[in-house]
Amino acid sequence: MRQWLDPEVRQASPADQFHDAIERILRMCGFNVSKVVTAHLRTRLDRLQIEHDNAGRIDLLSNSRGCSAYCDNLSSKARYDSKRFPDSELRCTPDMNVSTHHPRFLSLATRERLAKAMSEGIVVPQGLIAHGRGEAFDYILGEETLPAATAATSAAAALLLMAEHPVLSVNGNTAALAGKEIVNLSAAISAPIEVNLFHRTSKRERLIASYLKRLGAGDVLGVGKSASSTIRGIASSRRQTDPRGIGKADVVLIPLEDGDRAEALSRDGKKTIAIDLNPLSRTSRAASVSIVDNVIRAIPALTQASYRLKKMRRTSLERFVSDFDNQRNLESSVREMIEYLRGWA
Repeated sequence: MRQWLDPEVRQASPADQFHDAIERILRMCGFNVSKVVTAHLRTRLDRLQIEHDNAGRIDLLSNSRGCSAYCDNLSSKARYDSKRFPDSELRCTPDMNVSTHHPRFLSLATRERLAKAMSEGIVVPQGLIAHGRGEAFDYILGEETLPAATAATSAAAALLLMAEHPVLSVNGNTAALAGKEIVNLSAAISAPIEVNLFHRTSKRERLIASYLKRLGAGDVLGVGKSASSTIRGIASSRRQTDPRGIGKADVVLIPLEDGDRAEALSRDGKKTIAIDLNPLSRTSRAASVSIVDNVIRAIPALTQASYRLKKMRRTSLERFVSDFDNQRNLESSVREMIEYLRGWA
């Protein structure tokens, strides 16, 4: 089945290869997919069981029941290494009537948390659509952190540690999906958290700030009249910033960001770190460093990298940043997606 990626296509740019691969796979979907996808790599969250440890976190372990040919095709590392997810992955899902052994349990739990956050006013309906779009890209990553994302995470951690005024920008989806993890990252790098919303209301700002404070955050910036600065070149409410936070920041973490503000922050001379599952988005291309990964995995990984890199000299941190090329890394992310898709054909 490898003939669907012909030599002419292999000479194309990574972005063109990606679009071509998607188009061809969609054509293939006109047939019975089960005949095409047999013993090749499937998403690595399939055939997993969930266990809780004493720290209130969960392990995803290979489930020996019914692995068949799928497990046979996984490397021993992929088969037996546990994947760590924060307890907040399952927070706010007490009413879910789905077994933890369901192959899509984590995905369903995440959706349930977003729906609950929407009912509480933290997430808007448009945020659910944005999450669904991102999850589709996560499938194409195999729902795991790939090497390009790991490289970007190290560069991002170095950039945050070298910054004079780093700021973590948070919207509703980020708060709902990785609120506790954002609070942990804030503590690790001594960076303030600022609420910044596209669909902005005073009530929603306060709800998100209160939620983050319940998770352990100190002062949360960007709420109400404190968002008195503006970013030039943005028509939406995201132009409003806190002069104590993003207003004076030299490095801004912008998870789940829209392209307009990512571009405007870059024009304003600020270094930006994006977390975006779409390597072709304007946000990914405008950012100084783009981590192509799920925010649920990316924020804990960024926190761990920050603690690890804290021990290094500034010259070593500078080398991490200077050696990193965002465009090349995005191309690597696209190639990794293509390689994953080849496993389905």
